[in-house]
Amino acid sequence: MEKRTEPFTGADCCRTMYQPVPNGGFDNEGLVAILKLDILKPEFQKPEYQLFRLSSGFGCRPSAGGNACFGKYCIDGEHTREERFNFIGIANEEVTKYAEELESKWQQEKKSEAEM
Repeated sequence: MEKRTEPFTGADCCRTMYQPVPNGGFDNEGLVAILKLDILKPEFQKPEYQLFRLSSGFGCRPSAGGNACFGKYCIDGEHTREERFNFIGIANEEVTKYAEELESKWQQEKKSEAEM
């Protein structure tokens, strides 16, 4: 996928963070979510910084009362916490593939550094 120049929107999502997980799923852990552009600092208001890989937290569960979503930015692997209401929704398949490409870049760099 080519580098994205336009921000991700609801059209790039398969559902919101509050909608039930299909196929009897329990939560959104392990999936890519799209952050709202306006919650990012101005220097990070680029599409690639909107992509966030969810790893844990009550905010990953659509029916849970909590909002904490732990995970990492797909662009650089920085681990952090975001609030569920800061997300547009769960990325669709095409956007998820783009996120995986971003993740593979920093993962390869990290692996190369470890081998030195």
